[in-house]
Amino acid sequence: LQLYKNCNHNRYYPETLILYLKILLDQNRFNDMLDIIDNLKNYDTTCCDIDYFEIIIYIINIEMNIKKCKNKVFEVIQNKGRSYINSSHEHIKFLLGKLLIMENNHKEAKTIKDSLSNKEVKNYLDKEIKLNSRCDNV
Repeated sequence: LQLYKNCNHNRYYPETLILYLKILLDQNRFNDMLDIIDNLKNYDTTCCDIDYFEIIIYIINIEMNIKKCKNKVFEVIQNKGRSYINSSHEHIKFLLGKLLIMENNHKEAKTIKDSLSNKEVKNYLDKEIKLNSRCDNV
């Protein structure tokens, strides 16, 4: 990349950056990938690999946010000293069930669903688990 900065001929610069993105992805260096993607957007290229890597970053962000939410829900469930709308924490457990489904952790989501007493919520989570389980088999 340093060579390209000193060169007037940048014909293969986007391709070099794409290769660099692949290396960064293998090394889980996502913040560095964002910088390269921003740099690539400055070039007039029809290469859809830029979009591919940008979408990968979005997916990774979604997965990280799901984990953050799940950790927060666990923290809320364990905090017995606070008062809640529903002292059984069913509304919180419902959120946990949804997050587990998003992570494709259907076994734990089913355990959460089975611990709920509200039939409407149980049925909703059951449908979600079945739907997502079928999608996994496609």
